[in-house]
Amino acid sequence: MDTYNVPFKRGDILYHHGGLWPYIDGPVVFDHMCPLELPADINDDCETADMAAMVYCQNADGELSLEAVSCYRELEYYEEELKGREKLLTALASFLQGKIGLAPLLNAYLAITLKCHSESVMSYHFSHLTDRDKELLGL
Repeated sequence: MDTYNVPFKRGDILYHHGGLWPYIDGPVVFDHMCPLELPADINDDCETADMAAMVYCQNADGELSLEAVSCYRELEYYEEELKGREKLLTALASFLQGKIGLAPLLNAYLAITLKCHSESVMSYHFSHLTDRDKELLGL
């Protein structure tokens, strides 16, 4: 893998103030840099670059994808606490840094996804219940 002079290392959790694209509006996990060949007529909000940061990002459903980001110079370290499905990024970052193996990563993915789904179901179906009702139902 080529080496580029960037302040980030594999597994760093980063973000871009304005969001990277309409579907990437939150923290991302840095993987590596790669050469980028842009068409001469490209017209985007980023400064045209000859390389891109490859980052893992999440959509609104929490699904992960690897994307090329040409605005890598505008990425910053993410300092806030990750919440909900964003916590998957912590597990992914640990995996990319070699701190955990594949099995713990997959277990974390399953646990975090199920927890978020369960909270969503509880919120939707039982939000009208009082605390006393929840107690009587064992919830």
